[in-house]
Amino acid sequence: MNNNFDPQQSGYDPYYQGNGSPYAINDVPVAQGQPYQPPPYQAPAYQQGAYPPPPANYVQSSYQPPYPPPPVYAQPVNPGKNLAIASLVLGIVAIAFGVLFGGGLIVSLGCGIAGIITGVKSKKASIEAGMNALGMQTGGMVCSVIGLILGIIWALLSLLYVVIIIMMPFLALAGSSGYGY
Repeated sequence: MNNNFDPQQSGYDPYYQGNGSPYAINDVPVAQGQPYQPPPYQAPAYQQGAYPPPPANYVQSSYQPPYPPPPVYAQPVNPGKNLAIASLVLGIVAIAFGVLFGGGLIVSLGCGIAGIITGVKSKKASIEAGMNALGMQTGGMVCSVIGLILGIIWALLSLLYVVIIIMMPFLALAGSSGYGY
């Protein structure tokens, strides 16, 4: 078997330039000065009877009534929602001021009591409307109770502090027996 490829014997020449024109395709000369003209477009033939004819009593109408709008379902509104939000905000404020001493004492006690009242009213309004209680109602009441407890603790500590300060001179006098020990 001969593996030598001879381009002269096969008729293939990789260096062959054709007729000398770089635009020559398959050795067909390009007409000088004439632009390429594609063949004219021929539309496919229409086939009669591709669709069946309409029935004899068919009358085409140009008006179609619009589709009816989809039904609108209103979500039920919980009447205690606004009170639940108020209870939650008051409870958070009560806790925030419950950790402060001094001016936070009055705010903590007031917001704690108001938060508990609005939480109870919110729960009552939801139950009367036949709805489930909201988590904000429970959260508001819990925060209000925590804030109220912190306020009470600060009130007791403040009262104890005041009592100790007032009683200090009396305790100092009672402690001196006059014997000079």
